[in-house]
Amino acid sequence: MGMIYTNIARLCRSRGISIARLERELGFGNATIRGWAASSPTVEKLKAAADYFGVTVDALLSPARDGPPSPREPGGHPRGG
Repeated sequence: MGMIYTNIARLCRSRGISIARLERELGFGNATIRGWAASSPTVEKLKAAADYFGVTVDALLSPARDGPPSPREPGGHPRGG
């Protein structure tokens, strides 16, 4: 499964929302994000998802860790060092 999809799915679980709800809130078509398990999203859609969760695009592109990606501070810097 794709790293981006895995990270977004983890963020959705941590926020108690479904991927379908995220897609609706971002104005994406049905199964758009699920498709990221096998193919890459556009930069614009990836940025929209990162902004929604308050994380960097890099956090969505990074290998999955135990917890969700860290939120960024104002100015785009990761919190907590």
